[in-house]
Amino acid sequence: MTESNINVKVSNLALENSKFNCEFNTPQNFGNVIDLTSFNLTSSNLDADRLAVLSEKMMKAAETPSSSSSSNANKTSSSSSSDNIPLKISKGTVKIDKLTSGELVFTNINSPFTLNNNTVYLNGMTLNAYDGTISGDVSYNIISTLIKAKLSGNSMDANRFISAAALIKDQLFGTLKFDTDVSLSGSTYQEQMKTLNGTANFTIENGKLGSLGSIETFLGANNL
Repeated sequence: MTESNINVKVSNLALENSKFNCEFNTPQNFGNVIDLTSFNLTSSNLDADRLAVLSEKMMKAAETPSSSSSSNANKTSSSSSSDNIPLKISKGTVKIDKLTSGELVFTNINSPFTLNNNTVYLNGMTLNAYDGTISGDVSYNIISTLIKAKLSGNSMDANRFISAAALIKDQLFGTLKFDTDVSLSGSTYQEQMKTLNGTANFTIENGKLGSLGSIETFLGANNL
C-alpha cells in the first residue's frame, strides 16, 4: 500500500466454471468513478457463456425501482450517467489459458485491455485456435452485451473450426485464413449468432469437400 493507492490480490476465485487470479491498484479515496490505474487478470479456464449469463443476472439484480423510474423519465437518452458502471480501468492485461464459447475453444489468449463507459476494450489481442492464430481488436459492453470484433485468422484447421463454429462437421477441409469486422450481442452463443452482423472474408487453401460435395449427394438431392 502506498499513500495514495491500495494493492489488492485475489487468488483462485471460482465463478460459473471459471477460475481467476487478479491483482489491481485502487485509490484509497473513491470519487464518483473508481479509477484503477492497473489491473492484471489471469485465468486457467473461462466459460464465456456461463459468465455472460451471470453478468446479465447481476445487472438485473442491481436494478432498483428508483433507477427504473429514473430510466423511464429519461427515455430520450439511451445511456444516462446512472446507467454507467462506476468503474474505470486505465491500464490492464489479461492472460487466459483456455476460453470456451458454445462449441468453440480458444487457448493462450493475451491482450492489454481498458474499461471505460461500461465497455471493455481488448486492442492488440492474440490467441491460438485450431492449430492457427487469431489477432485483432475486440470490445464488449457489459450492460448491453454488444460485442464488436475486427479479427484476422491464419493457418487454422478449417474442418475443426467450422465444425465448432457452424456445427457442420467433416464437410470442409483445408487451411483457413480470414478477416472479419462484425458485431453481435447476447448472453449465449446461440443469441450471439442470431444477431451476428458485418463482413467476413474467408480463404481455404488445399481445400477438400466432404460428403456434401460428392456426386452421390448431388444426385440424391430431392430439391434439385
